[in-house]
Amino acid sequence: MMKLRKLISLMAVCASAVILTGCGDDDNDNNGGGGTQNSPDALNGRTYNLTDAASGGTIAFDASANNYTLTQAAGTENGTFTANRSGDVWNVTTVNDTGTTTSQLVLTFTGDGQGTYTYQRPGEALVQGNFAASGGSSTTGTTSGTTTGTTDGTTSGTTTGTTDGTTSGTTTGTTDGTTSGTTTGTTSGTTTGTTDGTTSGTTSGTTTGTTTGGGTVPAPASLSQITVTTGPGGGIGENTVYTVNFSGGSSGTFTAVNTSGDTMGSGTYVYTPNGNQANLRMTYPDFNNDFDDMTLIFTTQPGGGANQYTGTQVVSGTTYPFNGTFTY
Repeated sequence: MMKLRKLISLMAVCASAVILTGCGDDDNDNNGGGGTQNSPDALNGRTYNLTDAASGGTIAFDASANNYTLTQAAGTENGTFTANRSGDVWNVTTVNDTGTTTSQLVLTFTGDGQGTYTYQRPGEALVQGNFAASGGSSTTGTTSGTTTGTTDGTTSGTTTGTTDGTTSGTTTGTTDGTTSGTTTGTTSGTTTGTTDGTTSGTTSGTTTGTTTGGGTVPAPASLSQITVTTGPGGGIGENTVYTVNFSGGSSGTFTAVNTSGDTMGSGTYVYTPNGNQANLRMTYPDFNNDFDDMTLIFTTQPGGGANQYTGTQVVSGTTYPFNGTFTY
């Protein structure tokens, strides 16, 4: 992005001059070489408080199943979620329990258990804010209830009861490598400790399943144009709007202009669709091969509303988290 990238390059030179004269440098970028990973390996069992200019709330991810509970001033929403991670960015697709509302939540971790987020509900404005791990996400409690059935390599029978601390409700079904049945209740936080009553000891095992990324409509085979609106944390500033025109199908050349028609850069690209998502990598040879590496998540048809993207952006050799929305 020509003007912004030139400005940032100039700022980088000025910053180097300041360092040579003895001023301190506050560099908190954890995405460069040797940085630590802020995002957790999984969202299951974690609860985050959401803070924004609208309703905010709390979202809790089930510790043992891909269920979620979103609590806001307007009420409580339960459903299922799928999630995929790119560096310190978790992209989460939530579907409410009636299957009528599919939303996109993007969590960008800037520290341990905290960061920024965007939340897109269909037909509503994009919500942006901050999140932090709930102080009550780790609890110790006991399980009361009765387990009936037999254990013979797998568990068959019915488990009914209440888990105090994190899980409330009734689980009915059969566990046989996978879980079939119906789970009703709300899971929040992480349970640590022992199970008193009919079962004592340690339970360990492996959950095998398939986690699919977000998106609700197939990615197109190729793109001719997208309009990007940047979110917080990127290398060219928040709420930057520009249109990219592509020539060449799945790979070729591109040009980008802002809303005033000024050039934002040009170069080469590779577009790789995969189900309801696609990877788009745009390289800027005029800027030492800086690049934008984007995961496009398709939730609307061409000409529809905003779709989410996540990824990374390199500006003047510095790597930034890159997320926001796009239309096509």
